[in-house]
Amino acid sequence: MHDIIIIGAGPAGLTAAIYARRAGRSVLLIEKETFGGQIVLSPHVENYPFARPMSGTELSDILVEQVMNLGADVEVDKVIGITENRDKTFTVKTEYGEHAARAVIIATGLKHRRMGIENEEKFIGRGISFCAVCDGAFFKGKDVAVVGGGNTAVQDAIYLSKLASKVYLVHRRDEFRAEKHVLAGLSACENVELVLNSVPKALGGEGSLSSFTVENKLTGEARELAVSGVFVAIGQEPSNAAFSELIELDESGFIAADESCRTKNPAVFVAGDCRTKAVRQLVTAGADGGVAAIAACEYLDREDAMAVEPLAAPRRRGIWRKMLRLASHFPLLDTRRGGFWRKMLRLASHFPLLDTRRGGFLPLAVGAFGGDAATCFAFSAFGHSPSGMMLALRQMMCAFSA
Repeated sequence: MHDIIIIGAGPAGLTAAIYARRAGRSVLLIEKETFGGQIVLSPHVENYPFARPMSGTELSDILVEQVMNLGADVEVDKVIGITENRDKTFTVKTEYGEHAARAVIIATGLKHRRMGIENEEKFIGRGISFCAVCDGAFFKGKDVAVVGGGNTAVQDAIYLSKLASKVYLVHRRDEFRAEKHVLAGLSACENVELVLNSVPKALGGEGSLSSFTVENKLTGEARELAVSGVFVAIGQEPSNAAFSELIELDESGFIAADESCRTKNPAVFVAGDCRTKAVRQLVTAGADGGVAAIAACEYLDREDAMAVEPLAAPRRRGIWRKMLRLASHFPLLDTRRGGFWRKMLRLASHFPLLDTRRGGFLPLAVGAFGGDAATCFAFSAFGHSPSGMMLALRQMMCAFSA
């Protein structure tokens, strides 16, 4: 059994694994497809704080290497469900087996909806992008197109209008679904052309994208746009259906969680783009991974503390308190009457071996003789030799025959 199972090996999941391993927790990282997630599709990454720009693939390789060097276990498999057991552990079911854990971090990310046209996968990272903020700077001074009609598409067009020479905003309807205040900013962008009632039909180019063909739904007329980039903003698809019985999902399928990365289940945490959030960027995914891992480790620390608490409780209550309570029932042992108890307390205070506060012989004697006060003190004081043993027994007999 692992302390933590992390589902998904994108930037969020990899960062969570790093933090959890550094905290000394055993980790199993399960990824069904590509280590690194969506970031591997980016040919250049410049919006992340590191020494030099690099490709998404190179960044992912660095993170995976760090995780492996820290000793995390890795499995390539698809998670199909999670079951919570009666002992507060979890069974993570995959297509090829089952794994047990005390806590789970879900970092499955999301997938961008595709346009569904020929050569689309070929040009991803070579002209097709799903993030204007991430990749817009690479198309400075060039002509680009944005596909979509919601808030994201309109905001991408506005953002790209400040970088690109020309922006075509392609939408399949004659009206946008974006909110009015978002559309208001579009009217001020003189280099944005609206291409309405049109759908994507074809992509062209040798090596990298150079043309994008759209078709008018009303007339059937095809139009070729000479662009270097196409930014697809037609929605995102989280992959959280397998966890719907364990945690809460919103109407779009995202896991309901705030910046604490905690779910309604105290042992299940979430990180990255698969949760409800306003900003989905590489740096926020990494931040989520750290937050979720720290929260999971804190949960496990609390569980570990509660597990040892019953054993520690008798030590906290103390053997002295038990003995004093017992002595009150025996006049000979009552300290208020100058009995045997006071003498033994005075004697024990001079011998660290006998002092319960120092983990001496007395607690062992209590366990051995069933908690009898006179027996414990007699054996503690005199029971280090045969003659001392007899003296101890004689003292006990005198005490209880008086």
